[in-house]
Amino acid sequence: MVTQMETRIGRSRRTVKPRARLCQTVDAFWTYPDRGPLHSQTPPEDELLRRITVDPRIFGGKPVIRGRRLAVEHVLGMLAAGDRPDTILQGYPWLEREDIRACLLYARRLVGHERG
Repeated sequence: MVTQMETRIGRSRRTVKPRARLCQTVDAFWTYPDRGPLHSQTPPEDELLRRITVDPRIFGGKPVIRGRRLAVEHVLGMLAAGDRPDTILQGYPWLEREDIRACLLYARRLVGHERG
């Protein structure tokens, strides 16, 4: 259910999704069609991060997925552009859903270590 919220400036109306609906949308984004939500079967973080490798001979040492020529940066770019995980998986048949999760985890860890 979408609600209307009236702003004070100009009395314009904008549509706001309630938080519960947003959570449902996020859960649907990471749902296996045949097994349910992805987060219920996620391996431990260290196991996921082993999927990300760095080899100076591949893309000049950029982090890639399982030694293949698919950079973490590229997967993150596709997600940022609005591609759904299922679309990315269709484009790369060897890629697994956990590889995408590993990319997100890798990025979170990098950002977590940045200093402002």
